[in-house]
Amino acid sequence: LTTISSGAFMHCTAIRSVTFDANSRIAQIAPYLFYECTNLQSVNNVPNTVTSIGPTFVDEVGNRYEGASFYNCINLENISLPKYLKTIHVGSFMNCKKLKSIYFPISLSTIGVSAFERCSQLVIPNGIIDSSYIEKRAFYRCSSLSGEIQILSNQIDEEVFYGCTGITQVFLHVGIESIPKKAFYGCTSLIEVNATGVQTSIDPQAFYGCSKLTRCSFSPTVNIISQQAFYGCSNLIGGFPLSVTTINQQAFYGCSKLVGPLPSTVTTIGIEAFHGCSSLTGEIPPSLTELPKGVFYGCSKLTGEIPSSVTTIYAYALYGCRGLTGPPVPITSSF
Repeated sequence: LTTISSGAFMHCTAIRSVTFDANSRIAQIAPYLFYECTNLQSVNNVPNTVTSIGPTFVDEVGNRYEGASFYNCINLENISLPKYLKTIHVGSFMNCKKLKSIYFPISLSTIGVSAFERCSQLVIPNGIIDSSYIEKRAFYRCSSLSGEIQILSNQIDEEVFYGCTGITQVFLHVGIESIPKKAFYGCTSLIEVNATGVQTSIDPQAFYGCSKLTRCSFSPTVNIISQQAFYGCSNLIGGFPLSVTTINQQAFYGCSKLVGPLPSTVTTIGIEAFHGCSSLTGEIPPSLTELPKGVFYGCSKLTGEIPSSVTTIYAYALYGCRGLTGPPVPITSSF
């Protein structure tokens, strides 16, 4: 056996088990091959000649198919990925709600968009995801992923671990450019993140609602913490990247245990960036020229003078900041 065509067993709801012959030499598991085989429970002896699951296929009239090889196989529990697998394409295992355990081979280069989305019982026993590129929503709402996850990737996309409520620790590989938008959104059991390999930025809502997160270790090269990056991380302690210049709107909103001091490199802070950060200590960075609306609302442990560089203070920017003195020069208040 060398070839099985796209969609060959689509909707074959009577299939319960598939075992490949030891002499099979197929190079790929075709797109839509077992699409919605809703009673399929196990796939055995996948040949090591398989390097791709769900690669793009164009039929004789120009219709394009990709991924979804095991889409909505809601009773699939077991499959062993082949030794030389390189690519898992879009939605290949999406909604396989009973899929229990996956080991990723070191040959893997790409995990495609929504590849394991909503595989709610999926676990990775060794905690290692070794793939050069993990695309958008690859593990979206895989709520049984648990413990420490090591992400040995050069690039990850948006929402990649969105709603993975069992993960407690994350290690990110050296060389990742940024932690993308909503990458760990709603990971409510996440406690610690080692992001010392991330080079430039923490993107919007990256850790939104990670209410148990206590510590995130940054690379000193990270210079941007984006909008709502740590919104609602009420147990986050600190600290900050040494070279950060920009902290955007509501970046640390509600982080009531966050401590300082803020780096002197900060030149821009957005609206309500530290709203409710009642444990934040230290002084306002001397390079700021304005304090946006609600930026330090309730930051009662800030101390020192308002810097002479500040020319504009917006509404509620310093509400409840009882430890501050000044201003040393005339300031325009704006509402």
